[in-house]
Amino acid sequence: MYLELQWEHGCLSPQSNQRSVRTASNQQVRQKVYQGSSQQWRKFEPYLNGAFDQLEGKIEQSLK
Repeated sequence: MYLELQWEHGCLSPQSNQRSVRTASNQQVRQKVYQGSSQQWRKFEPYLNGAFDQLEGKIEQSLK
């Protein structure tokens, strides 16, 4: 499973985005990237049907 998505450098600095955000979490989307919730995705892992396993293989191939 390869998503063929282009890398967006802006993903690393969401606090620099000047676009308006129409959500109650406006302040949250302006925060710098942090690791505080980096493992929260794991509660959804059973529903991902191995998607990360497939992506991991692609990542390893691209790093060679």
